[in-house]
Amino acid sequence: MGGPQDRAGDADARRRLLVEARALRDAVALGAHGPRAGGGGNGALPKDPPRKGTERAGKSSRELVSRIALQVHLVGEGIEDVRNSAPIEVVLAVEPAFEKPGEAKASIAWCGQMLDMYRGWGAKRRMQLTEIAADAADSGALPMLLVSGFGAHRILALETGLHVLELSDDDRSATRATARVRVGVAPLEELSKAKLKQALKAALNGGSSSSSVVRRYRGDASPLVRDLVGGWRSGRFDEVLAGDFDLMAASRGR
Repeated sequence: MGGPQDRAGDADARRRLLVEARALRDAVALGAHGPRAGGGGNGALPKDPPRKGTERAGKSSRELVSRIALQVHLVGEGIEDVRNSAPIEVVLAVEPAFEKPGEAKASIAWCGQMLDMYRGWGAKRRMQLTEIAADAADSGALPMLLVSGFGAHRILALETGLHVLELSDDDRSATRATARVRVGVAPLEELSKAKLKQALKAALNGGSSSSSVVRRYRGDASPLVRDLVGGWRSGRFDEVLAGDFDLMAASRGR
């Protein structure tokens, strides 16, 4: 066993890794959203338009930086998981939450969009994602998502609750569609397909459940997403639904 100096050195190394990972996490967010209009804001005069070859080289460089930054971002998530002893595999379910009889059809469709958002997020963050089909008796029910990867539990646990899409009908009277997201810690033991499904349902029933609104979405001519948990808002409705909801939060220091 090492002495106090060895342990102090290890702690310093971990702190440095965390600082570097968080800095590169900001780079991931910047790569996802792109620079703000108007350049760097330093008052410099606009330069001549770059040639096509230069544009292609610049695009390739930005893509390479984004890919490297994403990998380091994921390493940083792994470090945070170890520090917090976070579960390594979770199950997520998206279900309609009806508040008015006329909202059923819209809420079911909205749940499909929400599930696609988490599929997109899982693909972008290099998560291992398995879909567990609903029982045949549950007509129209969406599959559960079994997700494992760096940061999966810490990020998805924050999604637990209601996600509300603001709509307008033909009479322009406000309506909405509501999806409920539930998350549970998945069992790690080897189980048959049937037993795994039952265990995942039990994990969801025993996991965190909330009737609080996590996020409000508006996708019309004035798109807006408001996150009531992280305290951020963004007009990037399409990017949030493409799976970049976590980067919106990261870019605002969450």
